[in-house]
Amino acid sequence: MAISEVCISSANLVVATLKVAYLIHQHNHWTLTGSNFYQSHLLFQRIYESALEDLDTVAESVQGNLGPVCIDYILQTTLVHRISMKLKDKKGFEQSLEIERSLLEVIKEVRECFKREGTLSMGMDNVLAGVSQNRDTAIFLLKQSMV
Repeated sequence: MAISEVCISSANLVVATLKVAYLIHQHNHWTLTGSNFYQSHLLFQRIYESALEDLDTVAESVQGNLGPVCIDYILQTTLVHRISMKLKDKKGFEQSLEIERSLLEVIKEVRECFKREGTLSMGMDNVLAGVSQNRDTAIFLLKQSMV
């Protein structure tokens, strides 16, 4: 079964968004200062490490199930730049929270696209559901730290 351009774009977008999430959280890990520095430092390390694990899992899953066209390096570099530019005016916790929320929307879109086309295997659905759960946890932790 051939996969549509829309689903190929969606798959690349979820991988690119995870890359941006990783980069943002790691940057915040390195650069945040203040009275809660140590807590924030550890929180961002936890979140960027989980984003990296999720990135690897999703990329391997879509590539294994749908082929390398779903992890196109050139397309992803363009998407990474576009996503990053949308977040350039936010900093710290707000930036991290925004990318996590965006990521949940992108995962929802890719799941719906794959379902429509009949290319969503149970395994891939489980991977995407697990990643959504991890990103929900990141959102919860970020919100708690912002209080």
